[in-house]
Amino acid sequence: MQIQKRTEKRNLFLIYFGTITSLIGDEIGSVAISIWVALQTDNPINFALVYSAAKFSRIVFSLFSGSIVDSFNKKKILYLSDSAQFVLNIFILFLILLNLDFKLKVFLFCFISVVQGFCLSIFKPSSRAILPEIINKENLKKANSVLEMSKSLISMLAVIFAAGLVMLLGCEVCILINAITFFISALSELFIRYDFKKKDEQKKMESKLKKIFDGYRYVLSEKELLRFALLASCLNFFCTPIFSNILTYQFKTVFMFNWQSAFSVINKFLKDEKSFLTLLSTICFFRLRNREHTGQPCFSKSFR
Repeated sequence: MQIQKRTEKRNLFLIYFGTITSLIGDEIGSVAISIWVALQTDNPINFALVYSAAKFSRIVFSLFSGSIVDSFNKKKILYLSDSAQFVLNIFILFLILLNLDFKLKVFLFCFISVVQGFCLSIFKPSSRAILPEIINKENLKKANSVLEMSKSLISMLAVIFAAGLVMLLGCEVCILINAITFFISALSELFIRYDFKKKDEQKKMESKLKKIFDGYRYVLSEKELLRFALLASCLNFFCTPIFSNILTYQFKTVFMFNWQSAFSVINKFLKDEKSFLTLLSTICFFRLRNREHTGQPCFSKSFR
């Protein structure tokens, strides 16, 4: 009994550590690549292409990622997706350092962003779906709640942390840090004790397709849910790239200074502890309000 509890705690810690490390690393990498592209050109279209490739690929691949996760070993999905992210980030670093045509670099960045979107789209559901198979039912609700709360906090604060890190260390160093975080995450996930059991229905392609179409039939049958999903998708798909372009592109073209000089101004303002706490609480407040208006939960509940 004691051995089982220790194994469960160890598995839970490894899942938390791997998931949080991967998500923080993903935010650092996304911000670093976006800023690097924005600072290399006066054309915001290049930045929009790289950013949209990452976001759009996640939307497309998430349509059938659940079926993939249910059909294969979830532990392998976790560490293989993180390992792939590690290799891709090292490749991105080499692309930045190599003297290649900028348009070719943008094309390769878009392609890599699509592959990274696929990796992330199967990583997230795997980290949730593996919990019921490695944790007792009485602890499952608490484990899910902690994991989803951690993801919500990361989604609010990781971008701020990533932007500050890029300002301090530069894009290249942050991409290297991103690669290291994925390597550490993949290494930790290898130690998860998990026995994968294949089900007969998972061997049939028809059952996989049926799961996908059943989900869409349910959404289409619920008109209010369909309207809500379309509204949330439109807001995320159209508004996010616009605001992201404005925030990064304005620093270079309108305000006529780069991210490093911007950070020195912010740093001077943040010397006062009260000013820092006021700014941080304001950011968190508007982030929560934005989630309420877009229909996203501030802190996700247990899904199982």
